[in-house]
Amino acid sequence: MTLAQIQAQINNWRDTYAPRIISKQEAYLAAHGRYWQGILTPSAPPDDGASVAADWTRRPTDQLDRWADVFAAADALPANIPAQIRVDVYSGPGGHGWTVTLIATKNGHTYYRTWNVGPETWRAQPWAEVA
Repeated sequence: MTLAQIQAQINNWRDTYAPRIISKQEAYLAAHGRYWQGILTPSAPPDDGASVAADWTRRPTDQLDRWADVFAAADALPANIPAQIRVDVYSGPGGHGWTVTLIATKNGHTYYRTWNVGPETWRAQPWAEVA
């Protein structure tokens, strides 16, 4: 796959699952007063457009909810994904928000893109190579 095809595949994955992630984040905020943080999975980014198994049992050490706890049953995310994924949360002067970052590699180079949901719009980043 070309880099553009890999990025398009990941963008499509994100577009497919974004409504589910947004819905679960809003429900989590309503229940817990904060957004949920998703630790990076899988351990290495997929290369050259491959889909790899995510470890949905991972969780940050300071919270109880794993990916699989938040995205369960009909809301489960697929076993294989085309990128590493993480969900970061923030609370700033403008309010609460969160980001989704997806990471992949091509020819030994690592690329990422970050989408923002919340008031700090500068957190959204287009596709870029990790320097």
